[in-house]
Amino acid sequence: RHMRTLQGRLGCRGRRHTPLSNARLRVRLQYLVAKYADHAPYWQFVLWARQLAIIGISTFFQAYDDTPMVLAEAFMTIGVLATVLGLHCRTQPYAWGYQNKVETVLASCSIVAVGGACLVYIHRTQLAGVSITVLGASVLGLLLGPAMVVGVWLVADGSRARRKQQQQQQHV
Repeated sequence: RHMRTLQGRLGCRGRRHTPLSNARLRVRLQYLVAKYADHAPYWQFVLWARQLAIIGISTFFQAYDDTPMVLAEAFMTIGVLATVLGLHCRTQPYAWGYQNKVETVLASCSIVAVGGACLVYIHRTQLAGVSITVLGASVLGLLLGPAMVVGVWLVADGSRARRKQQQQQQHV
């Protein structure tokens, strides 16, 4: 109700949802809406729904250990992640463009990681002879890979922006 009031929407009877001023509502709701663009103040609820869906899937399938159920869990998780990624690409909810790009890269890496885990699970009997060092390096790559990709991209994008700014200053 407070967020609807902050957006200027009225209640059923044509009145404000709360007697609080808009300035007070902004302070009160800043933790929810500050990082999002004006057109997507509800995006935090989408992220919470994603988390709850993944937790629900994990809890539901916790008792199962056979291959079809594990793969069903993985495919449902990929479905949730892909759905939220699609919504994200359509909405672009963050106030800064780089935040939207980072979220897209990290969400895509999450989908790839779950898909890779499915492949490892399917071929687990063939991988029994693989050394623990190789498996450890693979897991480390899955965990640190997305962070490294985003870090390199941010550095490259920042240096490109600085060069562009320097060129503009030289022309002035």
